[in-house]
Amino acid sequence: MRSVLATVPPGIEIIVVDDATPEPKLANFLDMLAQDGKITLVRHESNQGFPASANDGMRLAAGRDVILLNSDTLVCSGWIERLRTRLAFTDVGTVTPFSNDASILSYPSVDTENMVPDGSGTRELDVLCQALFSQEDACIDLPTGNGFCMAITAECLAETGFFREDLFAQGYGEENDFCLRASAQGYRHFPAPDVYVAHTGSTSFGSSRKALMGRNLEILNALHPGYDAEVAAFIERDPLGQFRRQLDMSRIDEQRQGRSSMLLVQHDAGGGVGRVVLERAQSFEQQGFLALTLRPTSLGCKLEWPMGEKNFAPNLKFTLPEELPLLVAALLRLKICRIEWHHLVGHAPCVRTLHEDLCVPYDVFVHDYIWFCPRISLLDGNGRYCGEPDVAGCEACIATWGGYLGEDLAVPDLISRSQREFRQADTVMVPSRDTAQRMARHFPQTHFRPVPLEDDAVLLSNVSGRTGVISGRALRICVVGGLSRWKGYDVLLSMAQCIRAMSLPVELVLVGHTPDDETLIAAGVKVTGEYQEGEVLGLIREQNADIGFIPSVAPETWCYALGILWKSGLEVLCFDIGAQSERVRCSDWGAVVPLGMPVEFLVRFILRRWGPVS
Repeated sequence: MRSVLATVPPGIEIIVVDDATPEPKLANFLDMLAQDGKITLVRHESNQGFPASANDGMRLAAGRDVILLNSDTLVCSGWIERLRTRLAFTDVGTVTPFSNDASILSYPSVDTENMVPDGSGTRELDVLCQALFSQEDACIDLPTGNGFCMAITAECLAETGFFREDLFAQGYGEENDFCLRASAQGYRHFPAPDVYVAHTGSTSFGSSRKALMGRNLEILNALHPGYDAEVAAFIERDPLGQFRRQLDMSRIDEQRQGRSSMLLVQHDAGGGVGRVVLERAQSFEQQGFLALTLRPTSLGCKLEWPMGEKNFAPNLKFTLPEELPLLVAALLRLKICRIEWHHLVGHAPCVRTLHEDLCVPYDVFVHDYIWFCPRISLLDGNGRYCGEPDVAGCEACIATWGGYLGEDLAVPDLISRSQREFRQADTVMVPSRDTAQRMARHFPQTHFRPVPLEDDAVLLSNVSGRTGVISGRALRICVVGGLSRWKGYDVLLSMAQCIRAMSLPVELVLVGHTPDDETLIAAGVKVTGEYQEGEVLGLIREQNADIGFIPSVAPETWCYALGILWKSGLEVLCFDIGAQSERVRCSDWGAVVPLGMPVEFLVRFILRRWGPVS
């Protein structure tokens, strides 16, 4: 209310409809404003709902243009003047501004919930909307306006009539019905892209919101067949998408504050790659760069600023290769000075040559073996380590088991392309010495620089001496993470079956999840389920585990699960393969066993080394 009082120009009547507010302080405040002549107050003795309240206000404004404004909004200076300008055109029925919560006129995101900006944030967005405004955007026809803040011409209101109080109860859908009736009279509905109004959204309805929406949507579609399809078609066409993209670009450019930018190219699967990219981005930001990421989408790619809050700039999506010039222009504007490749799977081919379009250098950070292995993990279809044969052996493996490259590229061509891209890169980084040695066997002319992802000395700084298991209690083994086949699902299942068959004093617990938790649980493994990163150490401690186990059967380039287990104070057992083996050997805090050791021998080894003591 205060933002309205501060921004309404002279000669504009403010009509406030108090729909039986249960807040005495608010009622007293409105009484004072009415006594001072600042507002015209209409008060209901009992709650009548939004349609009836809006109608009471509009009746008092008969013959004039009106602006409906929810009480849970925040407006900025000049908002009325700009809305009135939009109303002055021929055939205009309604005009609706942008907002964080305005359905098809929402920003930043149309399809997910947005944060409600504070006063400063609202003003910044409003100023930005004004700066980027074009008359072309203002002439986009909308299927409907939105009643949270909707300007209506006097002519449209006179010919269309008021909201249907009898049909739409407490609210939801009444403004859509009004707009559709107005459209039938020849009136059009437009956005006001140069106005931004913050909207808390739906606070008046509480838990009844979904029920009201469902009920009234049925009424709306019965009255206006095809309404849903029309709105869906508008969303699909997204004529305001370019304006949102411009807003996103300007907001990210403002964050740059004259800095150069780094671009980190990643896949869209999250996991360890996503964690590394975020940590690298944070490091670049600390060094004075703006760090941006590029993810693949089904149609192209999406540019993001990982340091921003949720939905900070969700509209920087580019269809490739059609919109490659727009992507390049955006990256040039953001002063990209270097690109860092983390993963190119899922990306359009033109992303591999972005550095040429931008005339900047690039580095490569190797996270897996997709550079020479189309199966990525170096496992055959039986889940066994392939031994990294020659090219002919690789081709035979792919012919038998298939690959996950997502490209129609033969193994020799894949290796040739990787050699060329490594040669052109400034630096090729790997997480571990094991990865460097493994990659060098296939690309002997490339220098692979180890860049550890964690400091193992820090991870091990809080561990204490070894302790035996108390007599009379089974040995508890803890596995951590999302367990795929190459991460050791088959090993864990076979261990559980062996333990049960031989009645051994061993308990297995997985702090994490698998593609088939039910089978593991049926075999006797305790599975805690998916977790948030901040929960994992507490979950491990709750299990009172005695040792940790990394059952991976493929050579990991790094292993965050190992670091987590060390942080929890547990010694760790793993197979003699990959970075996990290298790190355990260097730490002397755990044990390494041969890859392929039969589970019976494996369990017996564990019991001999860590089993119960009296």
